[in-house]
Amino acid sequence: MKHLRLSAVILCSVVCLAACGQGESPGFEVRYLGANGWAVTVGNRLLIFDYQEETDPSPPAANERDLNHGYINPSEIEGFDVYVFVSHSHFDHYDLTIRSWEHSWMA
Repeated sequence: MKHLRLSAVILCSVVCLAACGQGESPGFEVRYLGANGWAVTVGNRLLIFDYQEETDPSPPAANERDLNHGYINPSEIEGFDVYVFVSHSHFDHYDLTIRSWEHSWMA
């Protein structure tokens, strides 16, 4: 339970910090990304925590890999300021596909 509380504190802190300085109240949206992952949208910022798609035993079809289905689709997040957080190095908290997101926008 201690780990869960620490994660909640970190998540809340980052969300509050991301929202600071914006003139009007930004829109908030929290989405579960499977395994240990979460995506938090704060205005035009997207905070991604512990993203992992390789461990999904039954992934959706390629055309359903989007935020609504718990996956990050690089074209869907292109207009956001994206921040990726990895809490630790276990395989179910980080996916190498994260490195490809930036390159997909530059292509």
